[in-house]
Formats: sequence, structure tokens, C-alpha cells
Amino acid sequence: MSSEHIKDLLARLDNSKAAREVFVKRKEDMMNSVITDEIKQQLKDIESELAPDFAQIDEVIANLTAEVKDACVEHGESVKGEHMRVSFVKGRVTWDSKGLEGYAVGNPEVLAFRKEGNPYASVKNV
Repeated sequence: MSSEHIKDLLARLDNSKAAREVFVKRKEDMMNSVITDEIKQQLKDIESELAPDFAQIDEVIANLTAEVKDACVEHGESVKGEHMRVSFVKGRVTWDSKGLEGYAVGNPEVLAFRKEGNPYASVKNV
């Protein structure tokens, strides 16, 4: 994966999150415009009307987030877009302390007990 491809994915993810905020603002405006005696029911109707839009954009955001993270792990380093950054983190190294207790002093074979986790990525706003 190239950093340009990941930057494009980050831009799409940022745009999707911005689109979600537009829906939040639209929802608030619609709710504030309701002034009749039937306000509670109308608010429920608005929630129902917008629920599919929110579900769709949330799904797009979740899918793009996963795609950005996967692309970053494949790329092997962090990438900063215009509004977002995806950070690459190498897999964590852990040791089996029980297996090492009586063996660690002066024995290079201790490396047989070494465990290394998978690399991963995190997405943040910049």
C-alpha cells in the first residue's frame, strides 16, 4: 500500500465523518423547529426518518476505518492526511515469564519463549 492511497482513504474517512456531522446538525435543526403540542411524537418521527441515514454513514465510517488501519499495517508506517493521521504500531513483544523464571540466566535458548503480537494501526484527528 502506498502512502498516497492511505491519504486518499483518510480523506474519505474524514469526509464521511463530516457528512455524519451534517446529519447531526440537520437532526438538531429539525427537532428545534418542532413547536406544536405533538412535539414528542414529531421528535420520534424525526429520529425514525434519520435513523437509516445515520446507520448508513456509521457503516461507511466503520468500513473505511478498518480499511485505513489494514492499509497502514500493510504499508508498515504511519501516514498523516490533511485532517487525520493513521499511526502504525509494531506488534508488541511479550515474554512467557513462567517459562523464563529458571532459564533466563545465561541461556540464549530463552528466545524460544519470546512471543510477538501482530502490528496494528490507530486513526486519530490531527
